Amino acid sequence: MKKFFVVLATMLFAMQGLWAQQYSEWSDAELARANTAQNTSLSQQEKLVFLYCNLARMDGAKFMRTYAAKYLTGGSSYVSSLKRDLQQTKNRPMLYPEKDLCYTAALHAQDMGSHGMIGHNSSDGTDCFDRIGRYYKCGTAGENCSYGYSDALDIVMQLLIDDGTPSLGHRENILSASYNAMGTSIKTHKGYRYNCVQDFGAKILTLLAGANDYRSDGNYSGNDDSDDDYADNGNSGNSFFDDDDFFDDSFFNNNSSNNNSSKNNSYNNNFSNNSTTEIIYKKSSNKNNSSYSYSYTYSSNNNTSSNNNQSNTSSRSNSSSSSSNCNYNSANEITNAFNYLNAVRKNPARYSSEVGVNLSGVRPMHELKWNNTLAKVAQAKADDMARRDYMSHVDPDGYGINVMINAAGYSLRPDWCDHVSRNNFESIAAGSQTGKDAIILLLNDDGADNESAGHRRHLLGIDNFWANCYDIGIGMATGGSYGYYWCIIIAKHDF
Repeated sequence: MKKFFVVLATMLFAMQGLWAQQYSEWSDAELARANTAQNTSLSQQEKLVFLYCNLARMDGAKFMRTYAAKYLTGGSSYVSSLKRDLQQTKNRPMLYPEKDLCYTAALHAQDMGSHGMIGHNSSDGTDCFDRIGRYYKCGTAGENCSYGYSDALDIVMQLLIDDGTPSLGHRENILSASYNAMGTSIKTHKGYRYNCVQDFGAKILTLLAGANDYRSDGNYSGNDDSDDDYADNGNSGNSFFDDDDFFDDSFFNNNSSNNNSSKNNSYNNNFSNNSTTEIIYKKSSNKNNSSYSYSYTYSSNNNTSSNNNQSNTSSRSNSSSSSSNCNYNSANEITNAFNYLNAVRKNPARYSSEVGVNLSGVRPMHELKWNNTLAKVAQAKADDMARRDYMSHVDPDGYGINVMINAAGYSLRPDWCDHVSRNNFESIAAGSQTGKDAIILLLNDDGADNESAGHRRHLLGIDNFWANCYDIGIGMATGGSYGYYWCIIIAKHDF
């Protein structure tokens, strides 16, 4: 008995040392950045699926030395190829939880588990593409299915090794730079005890890819690639999809702040969008551990462009117009907004009368520098607001601006992206036709004093947090109920 106790104690000590070694190579910041599902209602193991996938995407070589080490023994060709792939994997976009994808994953995991089935088609014969596409409208998506494991690391490593799958489709989905959103669900299974479904997407990247590229010099490049195929996630009448109880509005535990908003009246500007859509499928499957990946390619033929913008706080003007101006130059107005804001920052007191509030107590600030990445994000947000006709810091899918900024390649501190709805750097306005009017609207902030004027504090750097920001991007879009939408992002990488 004594000998058994000593052996057991030795084993426990060795295990503790192994875990300490694993975590010691990963900084707290890296672990926090990878833990994107922390503030969701997913189970602990489902959250860990996100963590392990993201660590592999962040630094494959380090993941191989730590968490994956005990799985990568033996001379299997699949293990050898995974080692090579992980060595080459570095700084891929983090996978963020997407509510619609979690919903489709839960639907399929429950359906397969209750019927004891495997594969990607639903028990009623619904195709994988139809099931996901019914709820998730995006440019790119894919799916992994795993059977037999309930532990997150076992699941992830089974899919990464991809033994018996010549196409390595599961591994490709997990490590693909084309994805930055995922839904995961682990359910019981009649035949395999457990099954896990991963559904992948790229909604944020798709928004960014479709944004018009306006630069501070007034030039415009890019094309309007807006997808007007977005639809509400309603039921189709098929009984399998009638259960809406998987998730409610508390899926994201929203701890976001700085969502001050004052609304204004504006006109309705209708645009005609005639789009043709070409859908391309790419499939791969394996009997026991199967994966599908597929992509939608949208080809739009739009004669009228529509753009959307938002920012840290939201304001809407009382101006209205009865029709759209065909000669309206969005790029010029974005440039005007940029120049006017820098002029006010240089000498706030001088503009007190024009802005309509006393700025004599506001200290002059440095000139903001145009940042093309932030401008791309601002334009994407503005485009999205106008197209889906909303005015909020959190889009209808639950995303705030921080995640979009980070996904676009403007790296932020991990704790600034600890929740998908978080916003620290955005101010939004609607209803103002000119760039100057949009900035005045935000700076006036309904005449509030500096203590409570969130837009003013953000744009003029009144708070120390924003005083240390040097980069700016502005987006502007026409359409929606307010006619004109503005997004101003003033940000920084770190403190």
